[in-house]
Amino acid sequence: MRKYLNMALMTALIAGILFAALTVLLRYKSKACTKGSGPEAIEACSFMINYFPADFMKVLFLSTRVSHYEKAGNKTEALADLVRIAKLWDSGRVKASDKTRLFVYDRLATLNSELGKEADVKKYSDLAIKIGTKEPAVYVSRAAFYINTMQYREAIEDLKQAEQMGYDKPPLFFNYGAAYLKLGDHASAFPRLYKAEQLMSAPEDKARLNRMLGQACFETKRDAEARQRLQSVLDSGVPCPECSEMVAIISQRALPAPAVKPRARSKRPRARKTRQKSA
Repeated sequence: MRKYLNMALMTALIAGILFAALTVLLRYKSKACTKGSGPEAIEACSFMINYFPADFMKVLFLSTRVSHYEKAGNKTEALADLVRIAKLWDSGRVKASDKTRLFVYDRLATLNSELGKEADVKKYSDLAIKIGTKEPAVYVSRAAFYINTMQYREAIEDLKQAEQMGYDKPPLFFNYGAAYLKLGDHASAFPRLYKAEQLMSAPEDKARLNRMLGQACFETKRDAEARQRLQSVLDSGVPCPECSEMVAIISQRALPAPAVKPRARSKRPRARKTRQKSA
């Protein structure tokens, strides 16, 4: 009997030690996740997500891991975690306030746009706007989707909304210009594209702008600027077969028109006057 009692006490002691150690570990990992930074914080959040079976706890640590991923520039991983959160809400297993949902939908719309996932941009932008987003970037993201799907007037309406909310970053002016160009409204497109050009400095952005402005100048017969911009695109190494074609046409336009020789007047034979014989 004493032997069994000692075994029970030993088992209880070991269980107590393990429980205490686990408690300390969980506190350490939780603190590292919520207050730490960098890879250690991400690893700690991953541990907590895998450990807790409760969905509401998973959402808590997923949200925290999203912020760490975004700080590290890992947009794909951040997007995957946000999608997991949205799916847990959709399942009905976890409740969330409109404020919390709005934050997640805003980020889903923006990240999907940055990563080129057009279908999801529309889905989450619509959800964020329906709740009442205050993020103008969400409207800009949906505008980019509309441009890519040839819904140019809808894009302009979203861009106007973003502009009214105080958004004045390069994507606003770039997308404005792209939409107006597609509608053939060069007078509205040019000033916005020139504004975007002042704000965008990356070489790939400059090449895209030169391509768009070069084509617009070509269509409006502003040949000197068109040639300069199209040639800049070609010199940058960006593949642009139509740029070469437009430059060739501009060169043809610049050639002097061939002299036209005046047509020689043909000499018509004079009609002979015939005398009428008197009867």
